Amino acid sequence: MADNVHWLRDTYGPALRAFYGDLLKQPVPQKFVDLIASLEAQATAEAATSQAETESGRPMATQVREPQPDTSE
Repeated sequence: MADNVHWLRDTYGPALRAFYGDLLKQPVPQKFVDLIASLEAQATAEAATSQAETESGRPMATQVREPQPDTSE
């Protein structure tokens, strides 16, 4: 059955691209841009902490962050 899967892409791919094409051209909402930036900053900070722990050979103190309510609405 896995050999016959390509027909799905060939059959439905163009129709899905035509249907959702306009959606893909829309800008990303600012709320999502902010969320992605926040997640990237957190990942960078965690990577730096991990790197420092590796270099020092001992774990560093970590700060637990409480979830913040969404006030953008």
